[in-house]
Amino acid sequence: MWARLAYLLETKWDKPELLGLTTRQHAKKSLDVIETRFAGVRTDFVYDPEDMLVTEVDEYDKDGVAGGAILLSDYASINGIQMPRTVFYLVGWEPTNWKDPKHDPNYLKINFAFNVDYDPKIFTGPLRAGSKDDWKPKKPNK
Repeated sequence: MWARLAYLLETKWDKPELLGLTTRQHAKKSLDVIETRFAGVRTDFVYDPEDMLVTEVDEYDKDGVAGGAILLSDYASINGIQMPRTVFYLVGWEPTNWKDPKHDPNYLKINFAFNVDYDPKIFTGPLRAGSKDDWKPKKPNK
């Protein structure tokens, strides 16, 4: 549920309650923080008003203790909707610790590739152990 909410995907089942709006300084940038509550958990969306994108999602437990963070970056336009291509997950994050996720072993980094060329046979052929490049289209033999 929290993973869906991280992308601001509100559905008829997932409707966060707006608690307030604050600001946060990061380096020389002023970022908006949209504070919400959903399923009894406070979730803050850190929004860059200059780029008009969510850069971070912070989760707090019922006692207000930071429980995790998601950092979103490297956005790409997919059918007119901006989607992050790089996502860092961290559990046990402290909002005052601006760590470098590339060098922090507690982060889980996920990269997404959109509109890639692939070999459609991977969805119709038999399952087998293969190479890491099996998904790529095969070059025709000359």
